[in-house]
Amino acid sequence: MNNIISYLYLLTTVVLFLYGLHFYVLVFLYKRNYKRIKYTNSNNIPYVTVQLPIYNEANVVERLITASVNLKYPKDKLEIQVLDDSTDETRDIAKELCERFSKKGYNIKYIRRENRQGYKAGALKYGLDRAEGEFIAIFDSDFIPNPDFLEKTLPFLISDAKVALVQTRWDFYNRDYSLLTRIQATALDGHFIVEQKARSDSDLWFNFNGTAGIWRKEAIIDAGNWETDTLTEDLDLSYRAQIKGWKNIYLAQLGNESELPITMNAYKSQQFRWAKGAFQCLRKLLPKIVKAKAPLKSKLEALVHLINYSAYIFLFINFLLMFPLSYFANLYNYNPWDIVPIYFSVLFFVVGILGPLTYFYISQKKRGLKSLYIIVNLIGLIILNFGLTITIIKAFFEVYFLNKKSEFVRTPKYSGNTKKIYKTSKFLIQSIIEIIIGLWAIYVAYYTLIGGMKHLPGISFFAFIYSIGFLWVGLTSLKEELGKISIKKVEFNIQKNSIN
Repeated sequence: MNNIISYLYLLTTVVLFLYGLHFYVLVFLYKRNYKRIKYTNSNNIPYVTVQLPIYNEANVVERLITASVNLKYPKDKLEIQVLDDSTDETRDIAKELCERFSKKGYNIKYIRRENRQGYKAGALKYGLDRAEGEFIAIFDSDFIPNPDFLEKTLPFLISDAKVALVQTRWDFYNRDYSLLTRIQATALDGHFIVEQKARSDSDLWFNFNGTAGIWRKEAIIDAGNWETDTLTEDLDLSYRAQIKGWKNIYLAQLGNESELPITMNAYKSQQFRWAKGAFQCLRKLLPKIVKAKAPLKSKLEALVHLINYSAYIFLFINFLLMFPLSYFANLYNYNPWDIVPIYFSVLFFVVGILGPLTYFYISQKKRGLKSLYIIVNLIGLIILNFGLTITIIKAFFEVYFLNKKSEFVRTPKYSGNTKKIYKTSKFLIQSIIEIIIGLWAIYVAYYTLIGGMKHLPGISFFAFIYSIGFLWVGLTSLKEELGKISIKKVEFNIQKNSIN
């Protein structure tokens, strides 16, 4: 039994090492193929539809609509669709704004459905059926469209009829709101500064991020239109389009400000939706990706991307094996040479974790941030990711074992002038489980330090990191569940960041 556990532990760390290795690959591609995409001028001014899907967004809807109206583009070539599924005062705010701007000569339409069927994907499809534009730009409610967005993205769609999508970068005006938002920004910077650019510049498939992108209407329809059978309709559609032979372009130098979740439960809800949607897309699209007439490198990168969240499962198994590993080592009085696989496990774990750390560090330096600031946020990112394990595993089980459908729970937004506090998913039971696991992790850290793993204190160190992650996430969530939520009133300083 002891040897079986040792080799299982080794297996999980090897798998985690392979996940870490992929980050090295992304960094290599980013450095090797880095190129700044040049804008091309075009005299062609096509008709464009801007879709704004909203649901109960009283805090940010006025800002979103106003910014969309202020896009630099001829009025007679621009249609704005406010796709409102709201059930609260957002309806009155949005409708009044549409009427006001319509009187000023803007082609802005307030559109409501009879029900919220299909959630965001359903709203986008409903609007697409009525859209006048040849190209469809999409912005979520927490975004502030860059005034230059259409001028900078359209030339790529106009000049190449095979381009389906131009995706732009996310920036975050509330990055420094709290430690939680700084960590989130660090994670997303890695995706938007390194990962998406590495894929795009290397002609690999990459995904639409659901907002701050513009589609060719023809490509959406050719790919099968918006479908409502996953929680990540953006991921689903972008891969279906690329399977059909369409191309995507990522424009890293054009940023659009957005808001990060400011509560732990809102963040967990968002991560659950993203993880479950990715697992759903993997199950749905795997056969199509394998059979697609596309370069092998594109298909492999797509599959690696879709299984990314599975790393959390191996991370948790790795944690669960720590105690029995130490127990049997203590029981049978191991010496270090009796458990050679464990040394390899630690080596694989450490080398593997350096991959994502390098990836995130590069993105933060590209932002021009100071090293100490970056290091603190990277430590926080590791701890937070450990604490999110139960959230991701829950998403995995709901897809592959329970076949459970979930409501699309949107992430509450607050802006700097909060009118209303929105509640998110309930995490009471999950929070208690996370706290219990965190307490158990403290005991595991203690036992592995003084027990069977006394020759390998690194095991104890990682168990301690797990404990901090679970307790931070669990206790913070529990506090929010009990109503201890305070939204700081902050006037966010919105700056247009440029990533060169």
